[in-house]
Amino acid sequence: MRSFTRASKELSVTQGAVSRQIRQLEDFLGRSLFSRENRQVLLTDDGHNYYVSIAHLLAQLTAATESLLVPEMPNQVTVVTSSALASMYLLPRIPAFRKQFEDIQIRIIARENLTGLGPSEYDLALYYSRHQPEENNPVALFGEQVFAVCSPDYFKNHPSQFENNSFLPDNLIWLEIAEDWVNWGEWLEAMEIEQPRSANHLVVSNYSMVIQAAMDGQGVALAWSQLVDREIEHGTLVRPSALALETSARFYLMLPQNRPLRRPTEVFRNWLLGQNQ
Repeated sequence: MRSFTRASKELSVTQGAVSRQIRQLEDFLGRSLFSRENRQVLLTDDGHNYYVSIAHLLAQLTAATESLLVPEMPNQVTVVTSSALASMYLLPRIPAFRKQFEDIQIRIIARENLTGLGPSEYDLALYYSRHQPEENNPVALFGEQVFAVCSPDYFKNHPSQFENNSFLPDNLIWLEIAEDWVNWGEWLEAMEIEQPRSANHLVVSNYSMVIQAAMDGQGVALAWSQLVDREIEHGTLVRPSALALETSARFYLMLPQNRPLRRPTEVFRNWLLGQNQ
């Protein structure tokens, strides 16, 4: 965190209380765990080594405590993921899973990241990342392929934008989001297409609404394979161009650290992996 103030907010105590506890621990150990410089706190070498040694013990203690506070539902799998992946990837697939595994209950929590979640608060996480996460036992679920989509009516009414399978961008629908997803600027550059100077674009902060706007004929959106397969199959979206960007980014399934893998979680995880083979 590098800030006692941020730590105090997360722990719901005062900044002074955090400082006092740190001082007491340092006095007990006879070593400085933090250096306090330029209104910032940094781990010393001793502090870093101490953290590495006890981090897994703290995680186990947290998990054990939270497991007593949260009612146990042995056949429930809690999946945490972004709102986009929840609505456009997970939810359309849940009926097929429930039909096959009637004894397992799926609970989905939509959060844009794992910040603030303890290991006992979820069983499985699904998130996009340009680099393989270093924690939470990541397994790549599927890769990233990004292409343009629009409604059939928009494609029909704007033929000049897509002549000879080319792409002359106009009426772009931009995704404004905190995550590091590919945006129009990056995609157009990769396709060696000059970005339009026109201000006639729509900017939306939610990916599901981006796709809804595209289906309503409001312009052209970027789409990810696996996320819009259903809309393309049903004909509510079309790919007006064969151009596509494939990257090294992946959508990863992750398990909480230092928590035993329960059978329902393993079943659902393996089922999802099997859907993308």
